[in-house]
This record gives sequence, C-alpha cells and structure tokens, in this order.
Amino acid sequence: MRMARYDDLIQRYENPIENACDMREGQVFLADGWQKPEGFCDSAWDTLSPFVMTLACGGENISTTGG
Repeated sequence: MRMARYDDLIQRYENPIENACDMREGQVFLADGWQKPEGFCDSAWDTLSPFVMTLACGGENISTTGG
C-alpha cells in the first residue's frame, strides 16, 4: 500500500478529516472475493472493491483513466 496526503485539498473541504484511516504504509491485505479484508478502511474499500471484484472474476487490463 502507498499513502499520500494532500494538505491543499484537505484545506478546501468544509470538514477535513485529519486521519481517515488507520492503515500503515507497507501493509498487505488479502481479499476473499468481494469481502472487505479485516482492518481495511471502509472509504478505501468503497473505491477499490469494483476493481477487486473484476480481478477476482478474471478481468484484466483495469484502467482508472477510462482508456
């Protein structure tokens, strides 16, 4: 896992979250199909789960850019 913090974007939001997740850089999570791994951030899982499901079903060439 890689984490990034964008203070300029945090300042733009009305209710900034100082610590959205308690995950640590370098952690490894194993997903069992569509099941969210224990300890995985709910917000991050909501974003990643469609990609995880695609991979779990044999999908390939996943792109987040629409291309």
